[in-house]
Amino acid sequence: GGLALALAAQETVKNLFGSLMIYADKPFKIGDLITVGAITGTIEDIGFRSTRIRTFDTSLISVPNGNLMNEMINNLGLRKKRRFHSIINIAYHTPPHLLEVYIDGMRQIAAEHPFVDKDNTNIRLNNLGNSSLDILVVIFFNTNIWEKEIEWREEIIYAFIELSNHLGVQFAFP
Repeated sequence: GGLALALAAQETVKNLFGSLMIYADKPFKIGDLITVGAITGTIEDIGFRSTRIRTFDTSLISVPNGNLMNEMINNLGLRKKRRFHSIINIAYHTPPHLLEVYIDGMRQIAAEHPFVDKDNTNIRLNNLGNSSLDILVVIFFNTNIWEKEIEWREEIIYAFIELSNHLGVQFAFP
């Protein structure tokens, strides 16, 4: 009986210690977006036994605090910037001088966007793909808010499309 009680108490002590570590270290707070193990979601509640995380598909997952503190926690809510990473595929028949003009135009679009981190932007012809000339686009937005990031991504993408239409640059299809 004493052994069973000790084993049962072990989990309770582990979770209590995990709770104390969460309150002391403050790796996250209610409202933060985190990734822990295979779970990504927003912290809804931090209790003495467990922490509740709301996932993107609106599931509510309770993770015992003892288990939580044994995992690597990535607090996505504390990011200073949001990254837009894409590969733009251009048709192989595009003349090199037109490709250069298009890439320069893409760089200009990024440079003129008010929320793009000008020091962390890379737009380069990056690869000769199987069916396309591949342009690498890496842009950082000066925000940590996902909704703003996708709004600004859309603005940039529309501008890239308008530029390609204006210049007669065609996107490649596999």
